[in-house]
Amino acid sequence: MAGRIYAIVGLKRRLTLVVSFLLQALCIFIAAILVQTDTVPEHNATDAFVLIAIPFLAAQSGAQVATAKGLGFTELPTTVLTSTYNDLASDTKLLAWDNPKRDRRVASVVLMILGGICGAWLCKGTETFTIVLWLGAAIKLVLALSWLLFPAEPEK
Repeated sequence: MAGRIYAIVGLKRRLTLVVSFLLQALCIFIAAILVQTDTVPEHNATDAFVLIAIPFLAAQSGAQVATAKGLGFTELPTTVLTSTYNDLASDTKLLAWDNPKRDRRVASVVLMILGGICGAWLCKGTETFTIVLWLGAAIKLVLALSWLLFPAEPEK
Protein backbone atom coordinates (compact mmCIF):
# COMPACT_ATOMS: atom_id res chain seq x y z
CA MET A 1 0.00 0.00 0.00
CA ALA A 2 2.81 2.42 0.87
CA GLY A 3 4.41 1.80 -2.51
CA ARG A 4 1.21 2.79 -4.30
CA ILE A 5 0.90 5.95 -2.23
CA TYR A 6 4.53 6.83 -2.96
CA ALA A 7 3.87 6.38 -6.69
CA ILE A 8 1.03 8.91 -6.50
CA VAL A 9 2.58 11.61 -4.28
CA GLY A 10 6.27 11.11 -5.11
CA LEU A 11 8.53 9.32 -2.66
CA LYS A 12 11.56 11.54 -3.06
CA ARG A 13 9.80 14.62 -1.75
CA ARG A 14 10.91 15.66 1.71
CA LEU A 15 7.36 16.04 3.02
CA THR A 16 6.45 12.54 1.81
CA LEU A 17 9.44 11.05 3.63
CA VAL A 18 8.75 12.99 6.82
CA VAL A 19 5.08 11.98 6.87
CA SER A 20 5.92 8.37 6.00
CA PHE A 21 8.48 8.06 8.79
CA LEU A 22 6.14 9.81 11.25
CA LEU A 23 3.37 7.33 10.41
CA GLN A 24 5.82 4.44 10.78
CA ALA A 25 6.88 5.80 14.18
CA LEU A 26 3.22 6.13 15.15
CA CYS A 27 2.63 2.46 14.31
CA ILE A 28 5.49 1.43 16.60
CA PHE A 29 4.32 3.82 19.33
CA ILE A 30 0.85 2.26 19.18
CA ALA A 31 2.32 -1.24 19.52
CA ALA A 32 4.45 -0.07 22.47
CA ILE A 33 1.42 1.50 24.18
CA LEU A 34 -0.61 -1.69 23.67
CA VAL A 35 2.11 -3.73 25.35
CA GLN A 36 2.86 -1.14 28.05
CA THR A 37 -0.81 -1.00 29.08
CA ASP A 38 -1.11 -4.81 29.07
CA THR A 39 -3.73 -4.70 26.32
CA VAL A 40 -1.30 -7.02 24.59
CA PRO A 41 0.14 -9.42 27.17
CA GLU A 42 3.91 -9.39 27.11
CA HIS A 43 4.62 -12.72 28.72
CA ASN A 44 1.83 -14.90 27.31
CA ALA A 45 2.48 -15.59 23.63
CA THR A 46 -0.49 -17.98 23.43
CA ASP A 47 -3.00 -15.24 24.26
CA ALA A 48 -4.98 -14.14 21.18
CA PHE A 49 -4.62 -10.49 22.24
CA VAL A 50 -0.98 -10.69 21.14
CA LEU A 51 -2.30 -10.43 17.59
CA ILE A 52 -3.58 -6.89 18.18
CA ALA A 53 -0.11 -5.33 17.85
CA ILE A 54 0.95 -7.27 14.76
CA PRO A 55 -0.93 -5.20 12.12
CA PHE A 56 0.70 -2.00 13.38
CA LEU A 57 4.18 -3.52 13.24
CA ALA A 58 3.45 -5.14 9.86
CA ALA A 59 2.27 -1.81 8.38
CA GLN A 60 5.43 -0.12 9.62
CA SER A 61 7.61 -2.88 8.24
CA GLY A 62 5.90 -2.82 4.84
CA ALA A 63 6.25 0.95 4.56
CA GLN A 64 9.92 0.66 5.53
CA VAL A 65 10.57 -1.88 2.76
CA ALA A 66 8.67 0.23 0.20
CA THR A 67 10.66 3.31 1.21
CA ALA A 68 14.03 1.58 0.86
CA LYS A 69 13.10 0.16 -2.54
CA GLY A 70 11.59 3.45 -3.70
CA LEU A 71 14.75 5.34 -2.77
CA GLY A 72 16.73 2.98 -4.99
CA PHE A 73 18.38 0.82 -2.33
CA THR A 74 17.03 -2.46 -3.64
CA GLU A 75 20.07 -4.34 -2.37
CA LEU A 76 19.29 -3.43 1.24
CA PRO A 77 16.79 -5.54 3.12
CA THR A 78 15.13 -3.77 5.98
CA THR A 79 13.29 -6.74 7.46
CA VAL A 80 15.06 -10.05 6.77
CA LEU A 81 18.56 -11.02 5.70
CA THR A 82 17.86 -14.06 3.52
CA SER A 83 17.91 -12.12 0.25
CA THR A 84 21.10 -10.32 1.30
CA TYR A 85 22.89 -13.60 2.00
CA ASN A 86 21.79 -14.82 -1.42
CA ASP A 87 22.89 -11.60 -3.13
CA LEU A 88 26.28 -11.72 -1.42
CA ALA A 89 26.82 -15.38 -2.34
CA SER A 90 25.93 -14.77 -5.99
CA ASP A 91 27.80 -11.47 -6.37
CA THR A 92 30.30 -11.92 -9.21
CA LYS A 93 32.18 -8.86 -7.97
CA LEU A 94 32.25 -9.96 -4.32
CA LEU A 95 36.02 -9.55 -4.02
CA ALA A 96 36.27 -6.45 -6.21
CA TRP A 97 37.86 -3.44 -4.53
CA ASP A 98 35.13 -0.96 -5.55
CA ASN A 99 31.73 -2.54 -4.95
CA PRO A 100 29.31 -0.19 -3.12
CA LYS A 101 26.36 -2.59 -3.31
CA ARG A 102 28.42 -5.33 -1.64
CA ASP A 103 29.59 -2.84 0.99
CA ARG A 104 25.99 -1.84 1.79
CA ARG A 105 24.91 -5.48 1.96
CA VAL A 106 27.72 -6.42 4.35
CA ALA A 107 27.01 -3.35 6.47
CA SER A 108 23.31 -4.25 6.62
CA VAL A 109 24.11 -7.78 7.83
CA VAL A 110 26.49 -6.49 10.51
CA LEU A 111 24.07 -3.78 11.66
CA MET A 112 21.08 -6.16 11.76
CA ILE A 113 23.07 -8.60 13.89
CA LEU A 114 24.24 -5.79 16.18
CA GLY A 115 20.65 -4.52 16.44
CA GLY A 116 19.45 -7.99 17.41
CA ILE A 117 22.17 -8.29 20.04
CA CYS A 118 21.34 -4.85 21.46
CA GLY A 119 17.61 -5.66 21.49
CA ALA A 120 18.22 -8.95 23.28
CA TRP A 121 20.51 -7.23 25.75
CA LEU A 122 17.86 -4.59 26.47
CA CYS A 123 15.16 -7.25 26.87
CA LYS A 124 17.30 -9.27 29.24
CA GLY A 125 18.43 -6.24 31.23
CA THR A 126 14.94 -4.83 31.69
CA GLU A 127 13.05 -8.15 31.55
CA THR A 128 10.62 -6.55 29.11
CA PHE A 129 10.58 -6.09 25.36
CA THR A 130 8.50 -2.91 25.61
CA ILE A 131 11.73 -0.91 25.88
CA VAL A 132 12.76 -2.17 22.45
CA LEU A 133 9.48 -0.95 20.95
CA TRP A 134 9.85 2.46 22.60
CA LEU A 135 13.45 2.73 21.41
CA GLY A 136 12.52 1.68 17.87
CA ALA A 137 9.72 4.26 17.77
CA ALA A 138 12.05 6.97 19.08
CA ILE A 139 14.69 6.15 16.47
CA LYS A 140 12.06 6.22 13.72
CA LEU A 141 10.85 9.61 15.01
CA VAL A 142 14.39 11.02 14.95
CA LEU A 143 14.80 9.73 11.40
CA ALA A 144 11.51 11.35 10.38
CA LEU A 145 12.63 14.71 11.71
CA SER A 146 16.11 14.33 10.22
CA TRP A 147 14.62 14.44 6.72
CA LEU A 148 13.85 18.09 7.44
CA LEU A 149 17.59 18.82 7.66
CA PHE A 150 18.21 17.94 4.01
CA PRO A 151 17.87 20.86 1.62
CA ALA A 152 15.00 20.63 -0.81
CA GLU A 153 15.85 20.08 -4.44
CA PRO A 154 14.55 22.79 -6.77
CA GLU A 155 11.32 21.96 -8.60
CA LYS A 156 11.89 21.03 -12.25
